[in-house]
Amino acid sequence: MDLDRHLATLPPPAIVYTDLDGTLLGANGSILADGDGRPTLDGVDALVRARRNGLLVVAVSGRRVADLRNDARLLGLDGAIAEAGTVRLVDGAARVSWGECPSDIASSPRAALVEVGALALVLDSFPGRIRVYSPWDDGRLGGVLLHGLVDTEDANARLAAAGMGWARLLDNGATGGWPDLDGVRAYHLIPRGVGKAAGVAADLADRGIDPRGAVAVGDSEEDLSIAEVVGTYVTVANGHGRVGGNRFVVEGSHGAGVALTIDAALAARTRQA
Repeated sequence: MDLDRHLATLPPPAIVYTDLDGTLLGANGSILADGDGRPTLDGVDALVRARRNGLLVVAVSGRRVADLRNDARLLGLDGAIAEAGTVRLVDGAARVSWGECPSDIASSPRAALVEVGALALVLDSFPGRIRVYSPWDDGRLGGVLLHGLVDTEDANARLAAAGMGWARLLDNGATGGWPDLDGVRAYHLIPRGVGKAAGVAADLADRGIDPRGAVAVGDSEEDLSIAEVVGTYVTVANGHGRVGGNRFVVEGSHGAGVALTIDAALAARTRQA
């Protein structure tokens, strides 16, 4: 079944959740550039079409909440889920999700991950292969942002063996900032029980929206987890995704892929009006 036929079997789409870096945004994190840095209005025009037709668009990003609050305002978005799903903006305030993180260790999940040694264990396990992603990690509440190239399954097995199985390292897609290392990925060290899927599920519940009427689009393995809590999930062409069930891949990359997703949602709304 193709994307349009799939959407026709569900309630009219009410909301689209989109990742930012590697998805809506192109080179250097710009909505005015495609993946190769060429000027484009694909993403901007799609957001305008969504706004004109009453389709909500919410960011689900690994960016820290302080940055994402401003990003959402500048892009005209209808909400934001930050720090890989660990922090949601609710009525303008940051709401931190603790998941399985013990709440009696520190003032925030991020501080707890540092206090118990989870961050040190990850760094020590892969010397020269992973590091804290400064300055973008500064001021985080829900977890730690890192970059490098490591095996997350190995990292998570080491955390569990050390008695810190409540913590996990997740892969949030391709990034940069490490010129001497090929294939650099962005990682988030966060508690189990939270993440992008949990953040989206909580946001849908707050809004009273039927999950079947929700569409999500992204590029990473963590983004793909959102498929479990929405009616439709789309991977942009430059991303890593699997098709089948409610999971689809569009031909467009970055903002062009988001535009195709938004247009498919708008077309489904028109057909079912």
